[in-house]
Amino acid sequence: MIRIHKAATVEATAAFWWYEKRSAATATRFWTRVKAAYQEILAAPLKWAADEEGIRSFRIKGFPYAIIYKVVASEILVASVAHGKRRPRYWRTRWRDF
Repeated sequence: MIRIHKAATVEATAAFWWYEKRSAATATRFWTRVKAAYQEILAAPLKWAADEEGIRSFRIKGFPYAIIYKVVASEILVASVAHGKRRPRYWRTRWRDF
């Protein structure tokens, strides 16, 4: 099971609309890749390396975003759809909100 933090949904949606203003095709490609990334994570959540806190990062191909998640028991907790060049680790406090 995957649980997505509300703020992660807001981030992905904001990125989609940012791309939409510039190119509908790019926005669609971004959204398709985000959905595909969730499916890949669901299929093999331990595939991507974890840091000392168990936090993993799945980079979205072709975009400067990564899905930040943690595997806890039988759940995948997605804290952020984070831009790779902005505010590093700003999402750290979100784990307590699950």
